[in-house]
Amino acid sequence: MKSFLAILVALIPFSAAAADTREPLRIGFIGALSGTASPYGIASKNGIELAREELAARTENLLIEIQYEDDGFDTKRTIAAYNKLRLTKSPALFFSVGSSPSNGLAPLAEKNKSFLFAWASDPKVSSNRQFVIRIYPSGIAEGEAIGREAKRRNLGKVGLFYGQNDYANSVIQGFRKIYPEGDIVSAEAVESNVEDFRALLARSRSRGANALFNCLDIPWSLVKQARALRYTGEIFGCETMNQTPPDKASSDAIEGSWFATVPIAPSFREKYRNRFGNEEVISGAAVFYDLMMLIAENRAKQGDISALVESIVDSGPRRGAIDGFQYRRDSGDTFVDIEMVVNHHRDGKLVR
Repeated sequence: MKSFLAILVALIPFSAAAADTREPLRIGFIGALSGTASPYGIASKNGIELAREELAARTENLLIEIQYEDDGFDTKRTIAAYNKLRLTKSPALFFSVGSSPSNGLAPLAEKNKSFLFAWASDPKVSSNRQFVIRIYPSGIAEGEAIGREAKRRNLGKVGLFYGQNDYANSVIQGFRKIYPEGDIVSAEAVESNVEDFRALLARSRSRGANALFNCLDIPWSLVKQARALRYTGEIFGCETMNQTPPDKASSDAIEGSWFATVPIAPSFREKYRNRFGNEEVISGAAVFYDLMMLIAENRAKQGDISALVESIVDSGPRRGAIDGFQYRRDSGDTFVDIEMVVNHHRDGKLVR
């Protein structure tokens, strides 16, 4: 009996310390976890879960619950998922993936005073909004970075191929600001279901295009068909090329091509590859990983969501999974400022 009481008494302090009556911070994630845009949603989720695993290993009790909702990159489903989460889980924060879904969601988040961290490039997502924070550089800034690199390489006449969506349109807008308009000999806004590019490629070639700017949702068909038609000039593009080619033909065709993206810390790239066996759209994984780390760092303020968000936005210059970033406020916009870099497809890998 005595030994049993001793054990019971010894356990009381531990049990009291282990009990935590604080409410968890609830986060609603809405992104494409299925469909053609799923690499973006899956990478984002991977970055979040990698951060949670590391924080748990440090024995940090984050008290964070995340509800994942799949919108298939369909804005109607994005809004339906948001409404569902508000009614059932009451998240304090929302995460979204993609410019078009985020553009659909942002007015609702603002109206309902729901803090939304959007991985989006279209400035309209967060412009003149108090409750929406864009966690990626603008597509305009990305397009400008691509334009500067194309000029540096002296690519000459260029044919543009881009998707009909908010992200691609903002990238093209930035590219046109930098690259000489007289050297843009064709501009093809392509619907997402187009798979045969031969006529468009022939038109671009007839107008003298030496290089192809590829900012399509799924870039592989264009690249393979261009190489089959003996297009030997450079193929370059935007973040949509930050994917691992699905087959050898695509990998061979895209070898040597380049695109603009954010700088990934080598240690994070290695860690991510070891954990998930790929680096598919690692940029999305990195921005959400860093956001989760900032939330953890400021978790003492999680009882006051406004204070938590304010502390994240005011966190100053950082290095994390992204090798240099800072939240900024500028002209009614709140966003993460990151200097873009150029990556290449080389020997089946994505490299600086």
